[in-house]
Amino acid sequence: CLDVATAQELQECALTTVQHERWEETMKPADKQKGDREGITQLQRMVEKVPDSALIVMDKCVRTSRNKLNEKREFNFVYMLGITSAVSQVPAMASSRLLEAMVKLKRIQMLAHPLCVEFLNNKWLSFISC
Repeated sequence: CLDVATAQELQECALTTVQHERWEETMKPADKQKGDREGITQLQRMVEKVPDSALIVMDKCVRTSRNKLNEKREFNFVYMLGITSAVSQVPAMASSRLLEAMVKLKRIQMLAHPLCVEFLNNKWLSFISC
């Protein structure tokens, strides 16, 4: 459903889908079988065609917990990487195609999103620790 809404640039349909409680079931990993050499993630397609929906997915990939003393954020990079299992750190060689698409399309708000900022921070840290 989400992939069809994205392909047809049906923003309202995509918004309804990603706002549903079962939204994660509609997100697919990178599809290497449909002619994409390296695989284009569902989120990358959304950034290109239904950006408002992509922002909602990005928001849902950042979880904030608070206690009396501090605030803690947890980041889910699964949809940025186009994989099926959770990772706590971004691999040094992780593809930056999603970020490149954001730059190309001038999606400044997305590039400044905490998920993207943390993705880049993790990527740099993984290069340093190699």
